[in-house]
Amino acid sequence: MSNGKIGKLKKLKRLGSGSSGSVWLCESKSGEHVAVKLLEQNLMQNENSLILDMFSNEIEISEKLSHPNIVNIQGHHISDDSVFIVMEYIDGGALDQFDSPDALLSFEQLIAYAIPSCKALEFAASQGFIHCDIKPSNIFLSQDGTVKVSDFGAGLLLKNGKAKPEIVLGSPAYMSPEQVQCEEMSVASDIYSFGAALYRLTTGRLPFFAEMNPGISLPDLPITVVHRDDHSGSTYVISSYLTSVSDEWKSLVGAGTKLRWLTGVKAAGSSVLGNQVSLIKGAIGYVDFGYAKTKKMSVAQIKNASGAFVKAGPNSFLAASKAAKWSGEDGLAVNLVNTSGADSWPITTATYVIVKRDVSQDISQSLEHFVSWAFKNGDQSVNNELFVPLPPEVKKSVEAKLAAR
Repeated sequence: MSNGKIGKLKKLKRLGSGSSGSVWLCESKSGEHVAVKLLEQNLMQNENSLILDMFSNEIEISEKLSHPNIVNIQGHHISDDSVFIVMEYIDGGALDQFDSPDALLSFEQLIAYAIPSCKALEFAASQGFIHCDIKPSNIFLSQDGTVKVSDFGAGLLLKNGKAKPEIVLGSPAYMSPEQVQCEEMSVASDIYSFGAALYRLTTGRLPFFAEMNPGISLPDLPITVVHRDDHSGSTYVISSYLTSVSDEWKSLVGAGTKLRWLTGVKAAGSSVLGNQVSLIKGAIGYVDFGYAKTKKMSVAQIKNASGAFVKAGPNSFLAASKAAKWSGEDGLAVNLVNTSGADSWPITTATYVIVKRDVSQDISQSLEHFVSWAFKNGDQSVNNELFVPLPPEVKKSVEAKLAAR
């Protein structure tokens, strides 16, 4: 696949990005315009089997659904080098162009677009499928007024009118309660999601979201979670925090260095995760503070154990460190997650040196000398607003433990 082509199709322009790749306007040799959904190369390299499954699922379902109000799949390609789907190009864009307060459709227009959307979902259900990701950005409008439903990547096959997903896929703002809980779904689940989409297109706001964030001006965007797919200390810290504040998270996901995420885009390493957050509009993810600051990424305020929403930075890191009970931990392996204090950053962590207990006296003395030197001279090195030094009392405890070896 060359930079100017996808397969034998000539790239014209990028139409958008989503959790499962990017979409391009392309031109065939005959001059026909088509839309191509392309799996990003870095996602393929990171073995994102979930996204590959979504691609395959969309191909399988869409090829069985021939309907004037469902986007037609014209072909696909899956190889070690590239994965893409060729679809008919809908030249009027998606309905999400009308989902903000300053760009709403008239009521008559909305009804005119809602009816064919319902017909598409009704036909899919008659063939035994539910969409599972109905939202304005998956409903397209051609210049001649034809409405087309797209993206069955999260779709499910019904058995006796029910389907139970293995994991949660879709867009949380539009999901039915049973979909969020990964419970049995039915046609009613699509009806709920379509109702949420109509609410957005009627009011320009997401249902329920504003009520959860009173007094805050929020962007009208769906949220895409980007998370690590490899073992990561960052994953352990953020999941430990979420486990401590949410019983639902604790029961469904839990804490660990590698998790069975219920939704989102996989990424191996901080750089890939950061790139995906920058690439996908409305994405959220987690990286260390140094990376976020260096890349000039927006950083969220997070609610801590005292109920205060705090900003990440040296002061809040140091506050969390000082609030921890270091003396009671074996080896000083203290958990700094969600410590007390109004100024504490709730997802702070420390960097540790792991040393064998049964080392020679020479190694033990060398280690002691190094730690002492680092404590006396290292503070200047970390005084760059990316890290903070340990509190003086913690340094004394470490030196005392080393001296007692």
